Amino acid sequence: MDSTHPDYPLLKQISDSILSRSKGAEGLQLHLPLLIADAIEFVIDPVRTARTTVAELDKVEKTFVGLKIEHFFRDFLDLPIGIRDHRIDGVYLDIKNTVGVTWMIPQETYRNEEPCLLIASTMRNHSCSLGLMLARDAYLSKPNRDKKRGVNKRGRSNIFWMVESQPLPKSRWEGLNM
Repeated sequence: MDSTHPDYPLLKQISDSILSRSKGAEGLQLHLPLLIADAIEFVIDPVRTARTTVAELDKVEKTFVGLKIEHFFRDFLDLPIGIRDHRIDGVYLDIKNTVGVTWMIPQETYRNEEPCLLIASTMRNHSCSLGLMLARDAYLSKPNRDKKRGVNKRGRSNIFWMVESQPLPKSRWEGLNM
């Protein structure tokens, strides 16, 4: 996304705020994978559960991974909680995480085309990404039963990427025969 994109001014403002709170792009690229790995390991809890992968989690536990990532990220940036997940420099920001294929955007966010911070943890290639997107109607698929909407192909092409495919740290539990 370049400066001629209509979403650029707001997404750039949010990006600049995030980068200033995370000690620049280097700080964000260093800390994002660590906090994601910590959140995933917190939920997997290998010592108590004998599980070692996200694939072993049920749907509710995967949702909990997203909540932990959101909490860890909020704490990392020292963000206050707002009406939507968070507020950064006066702008409400809905944080969404996926360990799957897409992010699910709730009605209260897409109704007013609000900004979303999108975090993806890809276990297949053991990496993470972070981007910003406005929840525009054209960027979202049809609503599901809960009225949440996934990010469509057009939406993916309108994400302002701040971190792309950053490797996750190797888990201390990988390779153990539990």
